[in-house]
Amino acid sequence: MMRYTLQVFIAAVGILTGAVCSMGDTYAAGKVKNAVPRVVDANNNFVGEVIGTGGETNARPSVVLNIPGFSFVVGVTPDKFVGNLDLLFSTADCTGQSYFNVSTSQSFYVFPTVAIVDGILYGPRANSTPVAATYQSHINPFHAPQCDSDGASPHPFSGYYADPISNLSTLFTPPYRFVYP
Repeated sequence: MMRYTLQVFIAAVGILTGAVCSMGDTYAAGKVKNAVPRVVDANNNFVGEVIGTGGETNARPSVVLNIPGFSFVVGVTPDKFVGNLDLLFSTADCTGQSYFNVSTSQSFYVFPTVAIVDGILYGPRANSTPVAATYQSHINPFHAPQCDSDGASPHPFSGYYADPISNLSTLFTPPYRFVYP
């Protein structure tokens, strides 16, 4: 009886080892993309893997985007991408150099700070240090591209330069939709 039990145990270990090795091959072959929640565009192009949800109703997926040289997380609605921080401007009409507020960008986010306006992705200027600036207007990530004026008085702040990184509109076509599996 002991010998039979040992043979069954060895056979079971062999079967399980084969199953685990096969699953490893599936991941190595890149087939895992079909097994995770993801967002695709109108042409069924892969946009990004869903890592969570956000917004007032928890209906907006957050996805990881990988643009050459930059990986980040954005929210996605059916018609646009949503950044995670306001763009600040020293003018009253949201023109000219844009900035991210240092205290906000460093306090709340583990992922890189990004803003998206009309499909243009903005990120912190590479290797930049904070600069003293004033702002009179801003673009909120949820209301983009609407410019909100903050009154005639400039508000001083410490900020990072926010520069355009990529035009997401040339990479993806709305509407965006959730796919699983």
